[in-house]
Amino acid sequence: MDFVFQCIFTVIGAFLSFILTLLFVQNGRQIKIIAGKMDEGFRKMDEGFKRIAEVITQEIASTKELIVQEMASTKELIAQEIASTKELIAQEGRATKELIAQEAASTRELIKVLAEIKKG
Repeated sequence: MDFVFQCIFTVIGAFLSFILTLLFVQNGRQIKIIAGKMDEGFRKMDEGFKRIAEVITQEIASTKELIVQEMASTKELIAQEIASTKELIAQEGRATKELIAQEAASTRELIKVLAEIKKG
């Protein structure tokens, strides 16, 4: 009878060993599949981050270019304003000189009139 139980337990042990081996093999396959999917997910994330970095780099470059263009146009506007201000100052200077000359002439005329009045 001991021999029968020993044979039954041996068969049950072998069966359980076979079942566990199948489970381990199947789990190993599942782990490989999951690892492959994770690798694919990480690869896609890396590609996404690369695209985001490229977009940011392009935006930075276009923003720099826009700033440089705006600076150039602002520089031109400032130069034009300076030139027009210089021209206005020159015109005002000429007008002031003319007024001073007219005032000097009228002052001379007054001095002549006063000199004649003093003589007369």
